[in-house]
Amino acid sequence: AVVSTQSTGKTKNEDKMNYFSSSFLSSSFYDTVFKYSFITSCIAFITLFFYNVPYGRHGSNSFFSVNPKFGWFIMESPTIFLWPYLYFNSPAKSSITLFFFLLFTIHYVNRTVIYPLRYPSPKKSPMSLIVVSSAFIFQCVNVYIVGGSLFYFKDYTDFSWISPSFLIGLFMFIIGMYTNIQSDAALHKLRSAPGERYKIPYGNLFEYITCPNYFGEMIEWLGYAIMSYDRGALLFFWWNIANLFPRALSNHKFNKTTFKNYPRNRKAIIPFVI
Repeated sequence: AVVSTQSTGKTKNEDKMNYFSSSFLSSSFYDTVFKYSFITSCIAFITLFFYNVPYGRHGSNSFFSVNPKFGWFIMESPTIFLWPYLYFNSPAKSSITLFFFLLFTIHYVNRTVIYPLRYPSPKKSPMSLIVVSSAFIFQCVNVYIVGGSLFYFKDYTDFSWISPSFLIGLFMFIIGMYTNIQSDAALHKLRSAPGERYKIPYGNLFEYITCPNYFGEMIEWLGYAIMSYDRGALLFFWWNIANLFPRALSNHKFNKTTFKNYPRNRKAIIPFVI
C-alpha cells in the first residue's frame, strides 16, 4: 500500500510538470508572449528617448539602490538558469541548435559573470533595485522568446553550414562581440585611472562614435538573427535597438555637456550617421 501511494504521488507530480511544460512551451502561449513583447519593445523604444534608466552615469544613490556587481548578476541571471533549461529539455536538439546555444552562452557568461566582476566601485555606480527587478523579468522573457523559438519551434532540417546567410551572420556576430568586449575593456581601464570618474575615450571606434560597445552589441545580435534566420532572435535584436539606441543618444548628450572639448565630429552610435 505504501509503495502504491508513493507511485501515485510521483505520477501526479509528473503530470503537473508535463502540463506546465506543455502549456509553457505551447505555440499559442509562445505567440502571445512574442506579440506582447514586441508591443512592449516599441513602447520602450519611444519612452527611453525621454527617460534615462537610472544606472551608471545616469544613476544616483538612494535607499532603493543595490551593489552594481550583485545587481548586474541578478538581472542577467536568467541566461544562466533558464537558457540551459530550455536547451536541455528540448526534444529536437541538433548540432546547429547546440551551436546557437553555445554562442548565446559565451556572450552571457561574459555579460553575467565576467562583466560585473570588472565593474567600477559600487559607490560610484549605483544601480536601482527597480532596474534590477524589471531587467530580470525582461531577460526571462527574452530568453524564453529566443530559446523557445530556436529549440522548440524552428525547423533546421534544410540548414546549411555554408549558406551565405549563416557565414555573413557568423562574421557579424564575431566582429560585434569583439567590438563590444574591446570597447567595454577600454572604458573600464579609462575609468579605473586616477582622476575624474568619466573621461573622453580615444582610439578604435571611439574616434567615430561615443558608444562602440552598444554598436558592437547591436551588430552581434543582428548577426545572430541573420545566421539563425529566426523570429525570436530577430525580436531580441530589435529589443537591443530599443534599449541601446536611446541610451547611446543620452550618453552622447551627457559627454557633450560634460566635456567642453568633446570631439565635434564624433557621432553617438552609428559612425558618420548619428
